[in-house]
Amino acid sequence: MGWINFALFECSISSMSKRIIKYILIAFFTLISLAVIISYYFVKTAVPDYDGTKELSGLQKETEVIFDEHGVPHIFASNETDAYYSLGYVVASERLFQLELLRRLAGGRLAEILGKDLIQSDRFFRTIGLNRYAQWSAEVFEKEADEKLKKAVHAYISGVNEFIRTGNSPVEFKIIGIEKEEFQLSDIYLIVGYMALGFAEGIKTDPLTEAMYLKTDSTKMADLAMQWPEEHRTIPVNKIERLLLSFSNSANQVMEKMPVSPWIGSNSWVISGKKTKNGRVLFCNDTHMGFSIPAVWYEAHLSYENTNLYGNYVAGLPFALAGHTEFCATGLTMFENDDLDFYYETIDNDKVKFKGEWVELLKREEKINVKNEDPILLTISETPHGPIVNDINPEFENFEQSVAMYWTFLQFPAKSLEATYQLNHAKSIEDARRGAALIHAPGLNVMYGDEIGNIAWWAAAKLVKRPAHINSKLFLDGSSGLDEPIGFYDFKENPQSVNPKNGFVYSANNQPASFDSLLYPGYYVPVNRANRIHELLTKDEVFELEKMKVMMLDNQSNEYVNLSKSLLSLLSENSKNECADILKLLSNWNGQHHIDQAEPIVFNHFVWNIMKLMMQDELGEELFEQFMNTHFMKVATPILLENDASTWWDNIETNATETRTTIVNQAFILTEKELKDKLGSNLSKWKWGNIHQLTLNHPLGALKPLNYLFNLGPYPISGGNEVLNNQGFSINNAIKYDVRFGPAMRRIIDFADLDNSISVLPGGQSGHIGSKFYGDQTKMYVNGTFRKQNFNAQKIRDTYKKVLKLKPVIQ
Repeated sequence: MGWINFALFECSISSMSKRIIKYILIAFFTLISLAVIISYYFVKTAVPDYDGTKELSGLQKETEVIFDEHGVPHIFASNETDAYYSLGYVVASERLFQLELLRRLAGGRLAEILGKDLIQSDRFFRTIGLNRYAQWSAEVFEKEADEKLKKAVHAYISGVNEFIRTGNSPVEFKIIGIEKEEFQLSDIYLIVGYMALGFAEGIKTDPLTEAMYLKTDSTKMADLAMQWPEEHRTIPVNKIERLLLSFSNSANQVMEKMPVSPWIGSNSWVISGKKTKNGRVLFCNDTHMGFSIPAVWYEAHLSYENTNLYGNYVAGLPFALAGHTEFCATGLTMFENDDLDFYYETIDNDKVKFKGEWVELLKREEKINVKNEDPILLTISETPHGPIVNDINPEFENFEQSVAMYWTFLQFPAKSLEATYQLNHAKSIEDARRGAALIHAPGLNVMYGDEIGNIAWWAAAKLVKRPAHINSKLFLDGSSGLDEPIGFYDFKENPQSVNPKNGFVYSANNQPASFDSLLYPGYYVPVNRANRIHELLTKDEVFELEKMKVMMLDNQSNEYVNLSKSLLSLLSENSKNECADILKLLSNWNGQHHIDQAEPIVFNHFVWNIMKLMMQDELGEELFEQFMNTHFMKVATPILLENDASTWWDNIETNATETRTTIVNQAFILTEKELKDKLGSNLSKWKWGNIHQLTLNHPLGALKPLNYLFNLGPYPISGGNEVLNNQGFSINNAIKYDVRFGPAMRRIIDFADLDNSISVLPGGQSGHIGSKFYGDQTKMYVNGTFRKQNFNAQKIRDTYKKVLKLKPVIQ
């Protein structure tokens, strides 16, 4: 009977276990359900109201906000103050977390909410001193700005603060534990400073080029299409390359972690009525920035008094950086001028040698608060050129060779509010020109077109005059006084074009034409996109909006086809036979970058292998890979690959003397082997869209599993590097080309029919994951479609019946 009792006992245990498991499962799913309900509650309560009535203190008269089908607010106010107050309120309701990260990032205050991993970023921005710069610019604005402008700016700030005071916190605030803080005028200048620094290509490129120069020689650097002195300079200390590479790495890491990516490039072209079907100006602009969600841009339409303005805004900035009225349209691309220099400094105790004399170092203390950690005290030293950047990395605080950074942006208080307000309210081409002239840094190409047929572009920046002997890509001598700036060019001397005879103006971050008998130094990109724009705009005589849509989505690169043919002509019969499969692909390539093609995969990996075999032996792996991630590489690569005589072709690690033909053949054979190893031997399955993909990353999406909640993608996407559909990526040995940047908006303004102008934002309008406007335009963007920019007040009122009424608080 024992076995029976045991069996009964076992059965009882089994039954009990099942009940326990049942209860555990019930409890587990109950907790999950509660978590989902609570999460849903937090997410949904953060989503702003898109209709109804709100009473707001600070508003003068009732204002109506009508949101269209994609969440664009159309603000109808009776006066300018209420219009900008309402804009501030609405922007804060949709983008408060983005705004918070922007001001904290630039002010060096991320570690206090995100912890010790952000100390490096805070050290970076505190050392450069954007917090002090923002305060200075705010003080100058309060003293000097026009009263009407000040009223508009402070109305915007009041609107932001009204939402901060009365609105629901974004879900990100609750996850991280961020306490709300009042928005201030200096925060606007912090955001301006953040954008300017993101555009300053020299901060990460100059240390890299200096390190390359020190590691190789002037002959090799001359082959990379930069201006290099004939003689190699003597550097007074050892291991300076390590400092340079570390600083360049630090700058790259900080830039890549930014919550809103820096501006990387842009396309714009404006066509006069001479070349359009309807005889009116066509205005096209797409700004190239790192992809993120929330989107970089926020669209809004303001209608008040005699103003009707549709604009693209950055969270925290009251005036549109790109927009149009019934009279004119303005847009931007990056000028890419060189406005930043590094200086080797000679320091003894607390003095620095400047122009042959010893002067006192300026020192300041900064305290970085760190979440759940003790604060970090940071001592920052400044020379007459600017901050000593060794302080950015603690490893080099006591490094023997000190390096200081001179940046044009920090030399003058920002006039960005005056400039953008002027551009937003321009009533003539001269008004717009005056607005552009107020921009001192970062360098921008301001594009312009108007209702009466004018078209123009102005390179807007204070351009530094440097002594003739200087190569601005190399570090300069800070002690002698011989390498000092000698002034600035007047705005009238800047590159510009107004109503040219050919009937169009364009900009694609390429080198502008000469002025004052010189080509101004910069970090310009290759001519690929500029050539394609020029080709397409001279190919046809008559243009209309539909042609502009096709042109914006153009995926072709004639330069890549020509380069590919040039390289293939060097292949031996053995290489052709051994790699017949990929040879057939590249031989027939038309330069297109569609998602179902294999050719761009082969071309990019072929180029990678050539460059690696050419340069890694001289530079080392880390320096080579960093070089391949810069604008510098984009310009240098095609020139270098066509230079049969370059000394880069020889591998210094072998006894043989390699030639261009040798390296190209080695690279081609290696390319076929590696592609088949990683993608398989069936070439019909090699698809550009399988390795060239777009993901919109949220700042919290880097933390798993929050990536599944906040991020969007990946999406296979056409386009590629330096085609008009500039979906940029870094070529790499992994053959995984994640899209890093591209058009952060596309807009086409047709002055024959302003109400049917079109646009698209890859991430949509809202920053709230629970909003229907979070990423609702992403698939449109990936598929190359557009939506209307509603502009006619009566049509807006007739079409959209839900209205958010903002009313003054009744005292």
